[in-house]
Amino acid sequence: MNQLPLKDGLGLLLFLGLSFAAALIGGLFTGAAIDSWYDAIAKPSWTPPDWIFGPVWTLLYLAMAVAAWLVWRQAGWSQAATGLTLFFIQLVLNAAWSALFFGARNRARYWRPCSRFGACGRWRACSSFPILRG
Repeated sequence: MNQLPLKDGLGLLLFLGLSFAAALIGGLFTGAAIDSWYDAIAKPSWTPPDWIFGPVWTLLYLAMAVAAWLVWRQAGWSQAATGLTLFFIQLVLNAAWSALFFGARNRARYWRPCSRFGACGRWRACSSFPILRG
C-alpha cells in the first residue's frame, strides 16, 4: 500500500483544519439560533428539516477541503494562488454568512455575502478545474 508523504498529509490536515474551523465559527452562531429565532421565522414548505443541515454542511466542508488540498498538491501554492486564495475567502464568507443570518438575526443583510459566496465558489471552481484536469 502506498503511503501519503508527510508533506501531503500535513497539507491535508491544514486544509481540513481550516475548513472545519470555519464550520465551527459558523456553528457557534447557528446553534443558538436554531431552537429559538430560526424556528420562529416564516419559511417555505420545502425548507429541509433542521437535522439535515449538520450532515450536509459537514460533507460540503470536507469536500471543499479535499478539493483545495488536491489543487495544492497538484500545482503548489504559487501555481494555484488564485484558486487557493478564493478557497480561503470562501471560508471567511461562509462564517460571515452564519454570523449575519443567525448571529445578527438579519435576513435582509445576508444576501450580499451570500451572492459573493456563490461568485467566489464559481470563480474558485473555474480557476481550479484546469489544474485538476491536468
